[in-house]
Amino acid sequence: MSGSHANDIAARLLRRDLEFAAVGLRTAQLMGPVDHSKAERELGWKPQPVADSIRKAAVFFKEQGAARATPPAS
Repeated sequence: MSGSHANDIAARLLRRDLEFAAVGLRTAQLMGPVDHSKAERELGWKPQPVADSIRKAAVFFKEQGAARATPPAS
């Protein structure tokens, strides 16, 4: 996990997000495997590829005016 701490320090120095952070790795370790069968069974939810979900979320937030098309100038 020391690589993730170095990543956090680099992100602060560069003033931008990098690929992974210590908090995210710790959270993933604590959560363990996730079972979505109840959401499928009771809500009719169907899992989708992560890339598709991220793309849809980006479009949604852009339409809501909550996301910028390009990052702000530093």
